[in-house]
Amino acid sequence: GWRAPFTLALHYLAFVFLFFLPFMAAMAALMQRIPVPALGYAGFAAGGAVAVLWLALASRRLLAESWLRALSKALLIVVIGMIVDNVMFFTAVTLTLHFA
Repeated sequence: GWRAPFTLALHYLAFVFLFFLPFMAAMAALMQRIPVPALGYAGFAAGGAVAVLWLALASRRLLAESWLRALSKALLIVVIGMIVDNVMFFTAVTLTLHFA
């Protein structure tokens, strides 16, 4: 049915909001103290790895998938989510600048 994947998606969104808000605040504070651009990339990679790992673990628990399939699906979901998020962001900024 659709209820289990829907519930998983809601839990993932809640996890993203609850994890990444303090994580991004800590990364911003750390980057002010240590102004190294590579630190930002490392934080981005660490956050992405946590999201992929959470989705893979949830997929393995919910669907009893192999690690390879679960990690592949999780990586695909995170990458597609980032693409959609960036397209929406740039569209909003473009529309705002165009109509402002």
